[in-house]
Amino acid sequence: MLITFTVILWQSAGTLSFTVGGTEWSIQGYMVYTVVLIVIGGTLFTHKVGKRIRPT
Repeated sequence: MLITFTVILWQSAGTLSFTVGGTEWSIQGYMVYTVVLIVIGGTLFTHKVGKRIRPT
């Protein structure tokens, strides 16, 4: 299921193109990378908040 989601997201995302400092960058499947970063950020946030509200 995860592989299917990744493939569908990769295909629907297309390519993100932008220019930084005169250099053109293209990122294929950029939404997959965005989802991975959001999941990592959410996990770290939950871990940090969850430690503080642990019952004593």
